[in-house]
Amino acid sequence: MFVSQVDDGLLAGVFHTGQTDGSAAGEVHLLPADLETIPPGPFLGSILSVVDPGSLVGRDVVRYVQAQARLVSHHQASYYIGITELARATHATTTERDTVPNEFASDELAAAVAKTRRAAEADVDLALDLRYRLPSVWKALEAGKIDLAKARVFSQELVTLHTRHIPVVVDSLVDSAADLTTGQLRTRLKKAVLEADLEAAQIQYELGLGDRKLVVYPNPDHTASMALASVDPLEAVAAGNHVHHVALELKRLPGESRTIDQLKADVAIDLLQGKTTHVSDGTSIQPNRVVVRSTSDSPTGHITGYGPVLTTTTASETPPAEKDDRVGDCHHTEARKPTKTQIQHIVGRYPSCIHPGCRMPANQCDIDHRRPWHNGGKTSCANLAPLCRHHHRCKDQGGWRLQRNPDDSHTWTSPLGHTYTTERPP
Repeated sequence: MFVSQVDDGLLAGVFHTGQTDGSAAGEVHLLPADLETIPPGPFLGSILSVVDPGSLVGRDVVRYVQAQARLVSHHQASYYIGITELARATHATTTERDTVPNEFASDELAAAVAKTRRAAEADVDLALDLRYRLPSVWKALEAGKIDLAKARVFSQELVTLHTRHIPVVVDSLVDSAADLTTGQLRTRLKKAVLEADLEAAQIQYELGLGDRKLVVYPNPDHTASMALASVDPLEAVAAGNHVHHVALELKRLPGESRTIDQLKADVAIDLLQGKTTHVSDGTSIQPNRVVVRSTSDSPTGHITGYGPVLTTTTASETPPAEKDDRVGDCHHTEARKPTKTQIQHIVGRYPSCIHPGCRMPANQCDIDHRRPWHNGGKTSCANLAPLCRHHHRCKDQGGWRLQRNPDDSHTWTSPLGHTYTTERPP
């Protein structure tokens, strides 16, 4: 059913002429109350096609964008299913299909939609992967439950997994993927892939470690870039944390004008050249210990800010993290600034910034008062949580409101009236 075929009566409820509080008189468009339950397709498209987003109240603008996103995903699924048919089509005037894709199908696609050959090849590869290896992912895309970026993450992260394990991994995450960012989804997929075939993961790790190297290459702006590749993840995170910690100490020195990123680069170069960086009192800075969170029943661990790792490669250095179910005060101080004990408790309790989708490690976040200090908020663990600097400003200056729930999850209310709940820490 296309827009021209839709009964005007079906769309009549979309419009309302009137005035909302604080607005000028004129036509205001109201979206259907059940918009979120309308499946993506021609009918949803017809509804959205007659709505002027400029005439929607702020809360409905968000719903309009969400509905359009579902519709976009639906059309992208159709695009990729079409590519799979193009790849197997054999004749211009018949519906005959070959059992295997045409080697030169990407050339047809590139010419048809004016893409580079490499981009067309990537589209063909993804289309075939979704159609034949990951059909549940394609169905989720077609239903508007995930977007194309998330579909690509499934394809990328499952590329090394044996086909016999794919259904279990996909089924465990495809429904929850709608509420995850691509970064969160990638992390969960990495963990699921490790646990699905631990033996294969161990072999891949050992082979990859054999390719470790350091490379230096020139940039167009006449600077140079340096990279370490295929090193042990625990050692890489430990090195990165040490550089970050040294940079923070240097940033506190009077007169220091370099940014944190500039300081980290300078510290890393100094360390690689054998130079020792000292703080103002002349003492050297010791490396921080890397914490790998794990449970006794899992062969994998998790490094905050990095992701899943094999505990078999790090077990001697990383005991399981202690479970801490306390949600009350660890203790209280009259001062505005949290004590070192409080900071350690909060960083141990919350791995990352508590804003929806943010993965900034807690040890690089501000330890913020949920209820502001100047409004009577206490400096206690029950009123403290990690927020990255951006989301700290988002709460204090951007109009977002934060509420802690009894189960230790957090609900955020946006300036446009929508609520988003983050999960309770694992």
